[in-house]
Amino acid sequence: MNNYTIAGFIFIIMFVSGLVLIEPSNPSAPDEPRALTSQPSAISSQMPVVYDDAGEPAVFGDIVTGSQVLSPSGQIADFEIIRLRKSGDGCGAPRASIRSKAAYVYTYGSKTRTGTTLDAPIFQVNSGFDLEAQKRNIAKSNNIPLDKIDEELAKNDFLAASIDTKLRQLSRIDVLVTETEAPVFLYLASYNPILWNIQLAPGATLDGVVVHGYYGGIIANGTRAERTGYRMSKAGTRCWSHTFGRAISAADRAAAERAKGKRIYDVNYTAWENEYERASAFYSGPLRNLIGKKPDWYLYDGRGGAFNAVLVGPVPDAPFAPQPITRLQVNEGVTNYWGTTRDAYKHLMLRSN
Repeated sequence: MNNYTIAGFIFIIMFVSGLVLIEPSNPSAPDEPRALTSQPSAISSQMPVVYDDAGEPAVFGDIVTGSQVLSPSGQIADFEIIRLRKSGDGCGAPRASIRSKAAYVYTYGSKTRTGTTLDAPIFQVNSGFDLEAQKRNIAKSNNIPLDKIDEELAKNDFLAASIDTKLRQLSRIDVLVTETEAPVFLYLASYNPILWNIQLAPGATLDGVVVHGYYGGIIANGTRAERTGYRMSKAGTRCWSHTFGRAISAADRAAAERAKGKRIYDVNYTAWENEYERASAFYSGPLRNLIGKKPDWYLYDGRGGAFNAVLVGPVPDAPFAPQPITRLQVNEGVTNYWGTTRDAYKHLMLRSN
């Protein structure tokens, strides 16, 4: 039995049982399995929203009157490609205007420490994936003529499952903008890809939107292309840089772990100290350079709960009705698919990017 056959057999078992894995949310924690799903879902009206330290606590229903349900049965808008260009900081990413207010949002992504974020029926695969090379290897290992490989893959799930696409399903975070005194510039950072669903209260406007991530993401209901940009956290990519969540001291992290009954080792403490130093340095300089000014809101603290929505501005006197998604902006360098998990694998494994 060759390696491709073994890999395909393992993948089929995982796929049928719904245990296709993606990265865990906490880089310092052991890997946790998470099933890729495509079921329609909505944000609960009682879900707490993430707010700035200077803000006030609120739940989702305090801000909007309802949550959109995104179904895999039909794509709601075409994908608009945002290409890297020489503008703003020279890396295709605009900076905040002088008269704007800026918000920095950070989440690791698909899974928080204490809860799972909502899934969106959108899947991405990095265009750096060499599908044709994979096909050649499979044809050679299984004695299949190269001119017959597409036909064999299309009808043989066992062979198709041996293709490693690095397919990822997007999670969803609603960005609720209630600030009306000035246009708002959004800097949206994550590790795993996110569908950032921007919802503007009456009178709120956008100055610009930048998505910063390791894998990319999608902007729903964003602004014009020249005020939209993408930056990458992956080393070796153009204009890459790291982003961070809330800076937590090693002492505070150790105390939180001990409260859970966990043992603390020197290696843990040293790693936490290094991470705290790096995060503190990021907030004292590089973040301001990325955005063009000091953020007015820092939205990265789920306060122990799931991370499904953030509030940019004050809690409104009355909740507003969410707008339908009419625009989906994506970064170049990824291939996107709207639909079910099974159809996404079939579509993205059997065609080149």
